[in-house]
Amino acid sequence: MNTLKSLLKSVWVWLAIISVVTFVSYRISLSQTKNDDRIEVAHIPIPAALFSLTTKGAVEIEGGIINVSASRTGTFRTVYVKEGDFVKIGQLLAEQEDRDDKISINNVKIEIENIHVQLQQDKLTLEIHNRALERAQIQRDQDAISQREYDGVVDKLESAKLATIRLNNNLRIALTRLETAKFKLTQRQLKSPVNGQILEAAITAGAGVSAENVTTAFTIIPDAPKQVRLKLAEKNTDKVFVGQSVDVSKSLSSEVVYKGRVASISEVFSSALGSGASPGRNAANTVDVIIEVEKLPYRLGKTVFVKFRKANFAGSVTNDEK
Repeated sequence: MNTLKSLLKSVWVWLAIISVVTFVSYRISLSQTKNDDRIEVAHIPIPAALFSLTTKGAVEIEGGIINVSASRTGTFRTVYVKEGDFVKIGQLLAEQEDRDDKISINNVKIEIENIHVQLQQDKLTLEIHNRALERAQIQRDQDAISQREYDGVVDKLESAKLATIRLNNNLRIALTRLETAKFKLTQRQLKSPVNGQILEAAITAGAGVSAENVTTAFTIIPDAPKQVRLKLAEKNTDKVFVGQSVDVSKSLSSEVVYKGRVASISEVFSSALGSGASPGRNAANTVDVIIEVEKLPYRLGKTVFVKFRKANFAGSVTNDEK
């Protein structure tokens, strides 16, 4: 019995020893693995400079601000919108006095109705002359009338046909005039060409405008994405490419950064001359660069800083890198 107890104690002791050894071996192995990982990460090269270029640009709207002007000279009768209002494409913004245009339309409609009445009369006249010609042919065959009398019947029929042709031409002209009058009436209405917001309403009810001197009645900010436009000096064109990732911020020290990409680069250089400089001196060739940025909150015209990422570091960055 004592021998059995000793044996059991020995087994438990050995099991405890084996467990301790196994646990220690596992911890040593895990520690070595972590050390190996740290060594591997330490060998990853950290870029000395994330950006290839930093410059300034201005916030604008894609497609630009829309100016709506009156097409015809006249006085505005009603203005339906004010600054700050949101408008839909085709929405009526204002109307000019249109009494004379409506009178012109009614006059042309009356003229068209009269032409239709005359055409009905001419149709009846043609039927009468056709029957007269049929009788004249029979009478001529019977030598009941002379050739001169027969020719007179034919001439009357041909004259009636020509009168009908003239009326049909007059009808086409009148219909064209009606469409023109209707179009002129629509020009008395100013409608929004886009979805957007009224930035400025420069007219009020009772205000007069001249079509000869183009006056902007409404300025509309289109419901379109904002973008950044900048002038890139010729010497820096090799640092920028379409599709390149950029960071946009209101200042160089700002912690708020908006991600964007280079959407387009102008194919034509423009010469920016300094104040008082003559061509060929102090001239810097530049190209326009458009930057696409999603949900950019800055106001139009605001100057922002654009940082162009190097090609090898176009992805996202950590807070430390910002």
